[in-house]
Amino acid sequence: MKFIEHSNSVYKSNRKYVSPKSKKIRKIIIESIIFIFVLTILAGVLSEAVQNNNSIMALRSSHRLGSYGEHKIAYGVSGSGSTIVLFESDIGETLLQWNPIILNSISGTRMIYYDRLGYGGSDFFKKETTVELQSEILNNLATNTGYSGKYMLVSEGYGSLIHLEYLKKYTDKVRGMILINPFIFQENGDNKSYFENLYENLNISVMKLLSSLSIPRILEKFSILNNPYINLYKEKASSRNKDNYLSRMMSKDYYSTILKEKSSMKKYLENLDLNNFGTYDIPIIIIESEKNRSDEYENMLKKHFKNLEIIYFEDTSEFTYTNSEYLINLISNMNSRIE
Repeated sequence: MKFIEHSNSVYKSNRKYVSPKSKKIRKIIIESIIFIFVLTILAGVLSEAVQNNNSIMALRSSHRLGSYGEHKIAYGVSGSGSTIVLFESDIGETLLQWNPIILNSISGTRMIYYDRLGYGGSDFFKKETTVELQSEILNNLATNTGYSGKYMLVSEGYGSLIHLEYLKKYTDKVRGMILINPFIFQENGDNKSYFENLYENLNISVMKLLSSLSIPRILEKFSILNNPYINLYKEKASSRNKDNYLSRMMSKDYYSTILKEKSSMKKYLENLDLNNFGTYDIPIIIIESEKNRSDEYENMLKKHFKNLEIIYFEDTSEFTYTNSEYLINLISNMNSRIE
């Protein structure tokens, strides 16, 4: 029973009496939980930083290094010839996308392939990413390799935007192009609905947050990390650097770069005026999905490309992995036309 203050009445309290000793124990337990939680976060952040740095260093040791300002860019060169083939990957991809091609010698061609900033062995780019800037970085890299010749541009998806912007800026350098699943003449870029893109961006944002604590690496060890880019590399990519590439694909840098490039693609397509895109007479091959076949689409392309060939496939996903021999023949034939 307790007396009510300033009253002659009494009331019954339901509060249990907690001794000072029990209060002290509770405080210690709470403080310990908070300490362990903070320590776990710090350990995760430190582990992520170390593993990411180790992956980058390992990749750089087996690639050539170019630079853009203070940023290092990992790239490779294969073959020899007067035609310089510049490869540009899709969003989320690295130079491993082109391994099935560059491992085969194509007569008369020197092939240059690289990791865009934020991927593979290249530095993370903290500033805003734009298609225009990425085309400048590509030109800077290609120029500084020291090789001269006629450029053939080969790209997929998002990479096609960079190459088409490159064509606009450096028209005199380009002698031919092969574009796989180009986004530039598609209204949404990737043909996904608003809600599909919203869900995908949300998922990538969550993974970006979790990757700061090295959680994707933990999930991968238990085989419960569901990432389509990583799944593709595990199943299709081949390289002695594969494990280091997979490690980098679980980093915060990687997820941040994907989000930045998706935003860059959206802005680029929204601001694109096809009336000012220009007309080009170089040989251009476009590999498209059968579902995108239409007279309107083809007429739009022919307005800008006078020497155009469109090749339709039922399924163009994972094209460089599943149709590498076909692409090698296309590059070889294109080179013959250029020469």
